[in-house]
Amino acid sequence: MCVTTKQAVVIIALLWMCGGIVGAVQNYMLLSDPYLYEIGSTGHIALVINCLTVAITLFGLFAVNCGQESVQSLKIFSGLFILAVILHLIYAIYFIIVVSSNGILGSYPGITIYLFVGPLIGAYFAKIIADYTKIVELRQQNVQTPGRVEASNTTNNQVVNQL
Repeated sequence: MCVTTKQAVVIIALLWMCGGIVGAVQNYMLLSDPYLYEIGSTGHIALVINCLTVAITLFGLFAVNCGQESVQSLKIFSGLFILAVILHLIYAIYFIIVVSSNGILGSYPGITIYLFVGPLIGAYFAKIIADYTKIVELRQQNVQTPGRVEASNTTNNQVVNQL
């Protein structure tokens, strides 16, 4: 279990932003290569998804770091991050269908594994971001989080007399 802190959310956003930038560059290079025309349509979709991922993570970094942490902006970031993870998973399924229908699935085993492992890790990251959003919301409402509840001074066997 990971501690859901501001630093963890920033690291997650930075990792996904770097992944989105690398993916966008790779897909742009894929689209510019005339020899890889068979999977060109998947390159367009992946380029859009990766650019969207970069935009979402930039918004998330802004929501977490700039000014006071607004619960509303963190909730929006959490929802958009979940949307990005779902889009990555849908794209992975689409990629497998297109590549296998062209008979070239054996040529892309590394990419295929990456396309399914990435969204699984992203789902865990989305849980961390959602938990952090809930912690910030509870903190702003001055409610103790479950991990920070202090134990009572009385035990179950003690009786408190109110006279």
